Amino acid sequence: MKAEVRNKAHRIYKIYDEHGFISSTSISQGPKETLRESRVRDMARQLGLDTPQQLIDLVECRLSREAALEIMRRNCPPGSPRI
Repeated sequence: MKAEVRNKAHRIYKIYDEHGFISSTSISQGPKETLRESRVRDMARQLGLDTPQQLIDLVECRLSREAALEIMRRNCPPGSPRI
């Protein structure tokens, strides 16, 4: 995705396209943290994806960057609040 990663108490992934910032999500770095179904759902929502499966498909390279960006643009119009 060409995401910018910021490491703090949480890893923050910021997604940009050719025009600028699109969306972001974060994940804890703690040893107890796992990607439970609820966390995948939350991350998909934060990114502006339609379904958790789209996040899984993106991570597993079954959803292209261009297709993911189009979904994010549609669901996260400019000026909408993000992380």
